[in-house]
Amino acid sequence: MKITAILSVILSILLSVVLLFSCSREETETGTEIVKKTSTETAPDPVIMDQDIVQDMEEEIVADFTVTLGTHENGEALLDSLTKNHFRVSKWSMQVLTHRNFPVEAEEQQVDVIVMSLLEMGFLQDELVSLDTTIKRAKKLGFEVCTPELAAQLRLQYTDQPDWSTGDRLGQFFVATEAIDLYADGVPKIFSIIRDDAFPHKETGIGLWLISNNVVDAADQDRRARLFNPADQNGDDLGGRFAFIIPSDE
Repeated sequence: MKITAILSVILSILLSVVLLFSCSREETETGTEIVKKTSTETAPDPVIMDQDIVQDMEEEIVADFTVTLGTHENGEALLDSLTKNHFRVSKWSMQVLTHRNFPVEAEEQQVDVIVMSLLEMGFLQDELVSLDTTIKRAKKLGFEVCTPELAAQLRLQYTDQPDWSTGDRLGQFFVATEAIDLYADGVPKIFSIIRDDAFPHKETGIGLWLISNNVVDAADQDRRARLFNPADQNGDDLGGRFAFIIPSDE
């Protein structure tokens, strides 16, 4: 009886060891499977994402504006037209328009322009992007950057802009150019087009503005590049929208 009892205890112990080993192995394999699944569930490749966006947009690209360039001899003549037609021009915009190196087209030509939000360009809701990053993405999507003249011409020719407070997508937006470095303060800027009737022209009672916006924060040495937020709700970043040129098929 004693031997039988001892053998029974030994068998129970061996069975417990086998079961324990089996459970440990199963847990290990399950853990490995989880790791494998996690490693394959990574964020989509940005190149693939860009290609998908390009394919979608090729079917939907519609110009918001057709702008005529080359109608004025220089930036100062453009400023004179803006002033005579009761547009509001910020002091920094006046400064760059009257700069001797402000570029204009020598001959008249028309370009199609589209306004794109950062979200439409494939950036994430809370992603902060610089001007350079925005321009690189736009070029991947097949668009071209604007010229400084285009911003002034767009302001001059876009007379029925809705007020920004209505939330209309065209109520306020940046004009995507390479950073313009013609300012006395040495801080590169880009233009923006906005209607703000809270600051109207005294002759018209509406505020159709051409504004210059810093793209470098000179006061913050640790954050040299201005970052744009597609989800901004305060109006500070103009809704994260930019105007680009749609390339001609010619």
